Amino acid sequence: MSKASCGALETFRVARVPSFMHLHKALKSVGASFVGTSDASSAPRYGKPVIELKDLKIQPEEKIVVVLGKFF
Repeated sequence: MSKASCGALETFRVARVPSFMHLHKALKSVGASFVGTSDASSAPRYGKPVIELKDLKIQPEEKIVVVLGKFF
């Protein structure tokens, strides 16, 4: 029996990967989009838009990867 909050392990596929960059390249090539977290001042420094989670529009057929944790 898992102990993930709100049943996340039963709802989402969860994986730990040794190379984020390899995973990113592979999943981007099949049309996946990535969602991660950032403070409001960091994202613009890297040319990334800041979108509040409540304003994120995702279509049911979209392939979405949620990135948690530090990957640099």
